Amino acid sequence: LNFYRLIVPKMRIRKNGNIIVFGTSSAVYNRPYDGLLTASKTSLETWIKIIANEMSPNNIRANLISLSIVDTPNERDLFSKDDFLNWLQPTDIKEIVELLCYDSRMKFVNGTSIMLYNPSFMYLNERKENLQKRGARIFE
Repeated sequence: LNFYRLIVPKMRIRKNGNIIVFGTSSAVYNRPYDGLLTASKTSLETWIKIIANEMSPNNIRANLISLSIVDTPNERDLFSKDDFLNWLQPTDIKEIVELLCYDSRMKFVNGTSIMLYNPSFMYLNERKENLQKRGARIFE
């Protein structure tokens, strides 16, 4: 919200802008043990739709990019048994952001959730192990 209060007034004056917010695939795939994360990411999707409707008269677009696991050193440590080939690369994210911001064909994409993920990327048992490593309590 701080970003919204700081940046959007300047976009309104310019009558132009792109708001891109990043979420996770949790809003679509309700994974076990991720209830609060799923609820927060689902509300983020709704908020982006509201922002898109409110800002469109000022030529400001708002979209959400939902990501699965991104190939970073930290994620490789956490999910060491996974197949890294199915993970998003940072360049994949860069390309979709550039497309949204600079390609004139995308000017009508507004209030949308763009999903960049492989739904088979996570295995439940490893997910539980990594949540427990992070200090989460799993109640079964």
